[in-house]
Amino acid sequence: MYFQVNKMIRTVLLIITSIITLPTFAESCPSAEVLYKQYMSNSQNSLPLEEAVELCQNVKYKLALANHQLGERQYIQASDLIYQGRNQLQRSNKSHQPFIVMADSLALLAEIGLKRICRAQKYLMQATSLAKELEESGTRFNNSVLDNSIRHYQLARADNVLTAKDLSCMMEQGRSLINRGISIAPSIDVSVSFAVNSSNISDKGIRQVLELGRAISTAKSSQKFILIGHTDITGTDEHNLELSFNRAKAVKQSLLSRFPELRNKIKIDGKGESTPKVYDNSNEAHRINRRVEVKYF
Repeated sequence: MYFQVNKMIRTVLLIITSIITLPTFAESCPSAEVLYKQYMSNSQNSLPLEEAVELCQNVKYKLALANHQLGERQYIQASDLIYQGRNQLQRSNKSHQPFIVMADSLALLAEIGLKRICRAQKYLMQATSLAKELEESGTRFNNSVLDNSIRHYQLARADNVLTAKDLSCMMEQGRSLINRGISIAPSIDVSVSFAVNSSNISDKGIRQVLELGRAISTAKSSQKFILIGHTDITGTDEHNLELSFNRAKAVKQSLLSRFPELRNKIKIDGKGESTPKVYDNSNEAHRINRRVEVKYF
């Protein structure tokens, strides 16, 4: 499944928005606040919140309603409200920047629900970049919503075959980092399924390799790539290092058998379990950490 409701996201959002008043953009909203509190007492019924949004264009109410709609899988409606709320926040003062992080985190979830992974990555990059700026400036804010949105994004990436269109778009976003003078080697993570403790690619993995090959084939003729295998933390360091290299090798061989024109554009490496995306021992973490990283060089 692409998206599952995380109740913690709703709880965190309601706690934050009940404590801090976001820009109202209206003279007074006492009636809307009463409706909002009704929703807080029974979050299963969104009607009071919908009425609050109609009465008062407060970003707090919009983000709370968008969050409820995400829980109901009403992704298009949620996306529209988040977009409106984010625009209002951008026009307000800098003290509301933490809520832009929240809006981008919710937008990330909406895009996952709509299966628009490249757009989800855009919001991820925006949210994490601004969150880093806020942390470096000493601004205190609750990043629980962002953390949970990132986890959903990682699982969506791990559990689904990404299309060539999404992969190409994500590569282009990576290249934009170079064009903006950011000295980071852009890369994307691709989840290629293998048999357990093996470098034999599964049927689902073959579908992902085909999409990856189509994406790489559309890149500039001068562009080269390195495939870096990664494993989860089960098994010994030595075994995982060898397994990660063999899996990268298997992906390369599968690519070249279908796209021989890529022969001089691909190198391979393996990192074993040394660079996990998630640092815990859960099944979810293992699914996220088993991956092939595609990096420019």
